[in-house]
Amino acid sequence: MNLGTVFIALGGVCLGYVLVGLAAAIGKLIGGLILKFKFERFVFFMADVKKTEKGFAFGLCEPEPFISLTMFDPKDSKMRSLISNSLSLACALFCTETLAIGLWGTKTIAKSAFTVPMAIIMIAYSLFLLVKVLIVEQRKSSKTTGGVIWRGYQKASTAIKEGTRPAELTFEEVSEEISEEINVGAADKGTYKKYLLLQYYHYLEAGNYNKLIDVVNKIEDIAPDKWSYSDIGILADMTFYYVVIGQNMGRAKYYGKIFQEKMKGSEEVNVKRAYAYWLFFVEKDRGAALQIAMEAMKMVDSYNLIGCREMERKFIQALLNNIESSN
Repeated sequence: MNLGTVFIALGGVCLGYVLVGLAAAIGKLIGGLILKFKFERFVFFMADVKKTEKGFAFGLCEPEPFISLTMFDPKDSKMRSLISNSLSLACALFCTETLAIGLWGTKTIAKSAFTVPMAIIMIAYSLFLLVKVLIVEQRKSSKTTGGVIWRGYQKASTAIKEGTRPAELTFEEVSEEISEEINVGAADKGTYKKYLLLQYYHYLEAGNYNKLIDVVNKIEDIAPDKWSYSDIGILADMTFYYVVIGQNMGRAKYYGKIFQEKMKGSEEVNVKRAYAYWLFFVEKDRGAALQIAMEAMKMVDSYNLIGCREMERKFIQALLNNIESSN
């Protein structure tokens, strides 16, 4: 096999991978439109499209090895989710089946160094998506650790996106055994981190700082060795917590350094709010803090977490009052 054949095969693999990913995203979009889901985000490796209050935001994100479409179900129904995932899988399987039948069934597509690797990767990727859908649906109905966390996150996330204030959220109690189990990888840490962040908002707005520190400790218990750009929300509020509430400058600077490395390009209200507090209380830069706080205040009404808008407004206004009184 010469080098040219290898490159041709790699081209087939790449095209097959992209075709299945796009087909799955299109299927999910069709299902979402039929069921009246709300578009949230589309990621094409590094290209990122997000829904905002005023339209769509286009940008770049941390490189991801997949194509994904995220849509939000206002009714948070297991059956509706199953239908959406099934349509996504059906589109991916249709593309794969069409190529496979053409190659090995009707033989209307010629076998080559390009088409055979493309078909193989499409079959493998489609099977992966099938297993993923089965795992996700099983998790949603499971009474295991992963099921408890998944359902808790979905319920709270749906409520807050529809306008429920963080202080009004309710959470199923997660035992210490569950937290320890998650620590060793028995459940989805990514979902658990997002679940804990919503709990953090709940106790922050409610002013229950005894419970809040418990959540902060749980977040630190599962902190990764290397933070990613997707952790920006947690990094922002860990920095905010240690600057404003915990008042631990050592911990604040530890999280603040990583936070500033990952926040570049982020236009989320909570990120700007945390950064404004950092600028004012840690860097003592009144002018920069005022500028960022004003930018954040203008963005509050378009924040996608509708239920968090008033909480964010309150904390940003409190900082603006502090800046004004420091004159």
